[in-house]
Amino acid sequence: MHDHHHLLAVIWDFDGTLVDTRAKNLNVTRSIYARLTKRDPDDVPGLASVEAYGRLTRKTSNWRTLYTEEFGFTEEQTDRAGALWGGYQRRDETPAIVYPGIHEVLTALKDTPQGIVSQNGRENITRMLEHEDLAGHFQMIVGYEEVSWEKQKPEPEGLLACIDVLAERTTGQVLYVGDHETDARCGQNGNRALEERGIEIRVRVVGAAYGGGHPQDWVTPVDHTAQSAHDILAIAQQYSAVIP
Repeated sequence: MHDHHHLLAVIWDFDGTLVDTRAKNLNVTRSIYARLTKRDPDDVPGLASVEAYGRLTRKTSNWRTLYTEEFGFTEEQTDRAGALWGGYQRRDETPAIVYPGIHEVLTALKDTPQGIVSQNGRENITRMLEHEDLAGHFQMIVGYEEVSWEKQKPEPEGLLACIDVLAERTTGQVLYVGDHETDARCGQNGNRALEERGIEIRVRVVGAAYGGGHPQDWVTPVDHTAQSAHDILAIAQQYSAVIP
């Protein structure tokens, strides 16, 4: 008999879900904007404060849309912005803070395969995880460089690639934790793709409300909402997670 309730893996978004990177990402975005446009980022309302930047990023589906639609960048400028991102992230010393409870949750889930699917850069994610002694919890990290532009979230390619590596069987449940409606749409699209392939894996989306997300306001529904990182453990236990 197939165990349809077995938890195969927990997959996380990064920014706003594992780590509060808003201040760091804002500073990097301001620097890149100034370099490529020769204009003052203070003149862009969405770059004036962490709060404004958070609102701006939540209304766009991915980083390229942010640059093209909100900043008026050409595709060539957006490509250059992507190429500059990693270097500016390395040089920027603004702290990125791990959300309360994340260390404990990742440790409690140590016997469950875990991965990250993010629109941040893989090298940048790895460096921040290593700084916080968290890198060892993750068996796979998918950054924006691993997925072509047209397949970025909310398209499910990055999520499906992570599932292919982490899931040891083709029947069961995968938790996908994210703070943005794009993550919910990605999970929904992932389920559609898995069903089309005849794979009996179901993605269960957990909306992370503790990082500033508002899952209750999303058009795309989630399966669960986590008001704190610790809520994710209780949710995982519902799917027969291997947790002490």
